[in-house]
Amino acid sequence: MSPASEMGGGSTVGYALAELIEMANGGLITPELTYNSTLEFPYGEKSYLIGGFFQKFLADSSWDR
Repeated sequence: MSPASEMGGGSTVGYALAELIEMANGGLITPELTYNSTLEFPYGEKSYLIGGFFQKFLADSSWDR
């Protein structure tokens, strides 16, 4: 099963996963990108992509199954 279909499918998930992989491969995921130091909302799509896939990672790797 593909990661996109595991998350509910759809072209949006595929795009989001591709964007996240591109950022990771380019070394663009930094601590500064993952928090909002300016307290502005919304603060871009990339932080939400990282957070969403991190939440999925945590859910998939949970020891409480």
